[in-house]
Amino acid sequence: MERRLPTIEIEGSIFFVDVRMGGLRNSEGPFNVLEFKDMERHYDVILEPQPEDFPRHGYHAMRFFYNSVKKEIVSAPVEGNGLPPNVVYLEILNEHFLDPVGVELMKGHAIEQIPQTLLGDKLHFSREIPTVEVLGQQFFVDCAKMSLYQVTDFSNKVSFDFVEVLPIDEMLAIHVDKNGRVRNVPGMDCDNEDRLVVLKQMQLLDPIGYRRNMGEPVLFFKHIDRIPQRQRIVSDQDKTNGMKI
Repeated sequence: MERRLPTIEIEGSIFFVDVRMGGLRNSEGPFNVLEFKDMERHYDVILEPQPEDFPRHGYHAMRFFYNSVKKEIVSAPVEGNGLPPNVVYLEILNEHFLDPVGVELMKGHAIEQIPQTLLGDKLHFSREIPTVEVLGQQFFVDCAKMSLYQVTDFSNKVSFDFVEVLPIDEMLAIHVDKNGRVRNVPGMDCDNEDRLVVLKQMQLLDPIGYRRNMGEPVLFFKHIDRIPQRQRIVSDQDKTNGMKI
């Protein structure tokens, strides 16, 4: 019995979710694989699926730095003022969500034992973790982890608990010390010499993450069956990975 491998769109490219190969395989270059082992598993970022055709339990997220030109996973930046050109920080759900059928088959279960609702041809989407500039340095706006942290130094961070919400338009304010590090303490405990940096509202900095925290947890992980765009990108032979199972 043939089955169609699910796919995921990453920065304009379509990748197959190939559990057997251990990663995401580029539809335009089968030897270009984004391996799961090279991704960060964030067990503290648990997302709940909403579609009825997915089991209702939480899935931890996976993240990785991705070069959209070379179409490969790259190392986290450790110098400079932010992300290098063409590099983004992406978040996806793990393989148990992206390809539950493939995971079950790898466990030795027969495909006939798998619910028909899971056998559909799914197209998933990745999500870019947004950034904001703070005194010349890029910071990630991470609603899942409830914090802002410097792109090139994750230790320079401030919890949302210590981000002040101003009475004017719910704009945000953070304290930055003379060394350029954000204060991860209540505003009343900050130094008088600190600089106060005002930012946009959270719903503008990260509209998807904000809405997810407000009760739409996997809003950005869409599930589309057999869309015409994908049919134009992926050949018939590649859709089944050239194999029968």
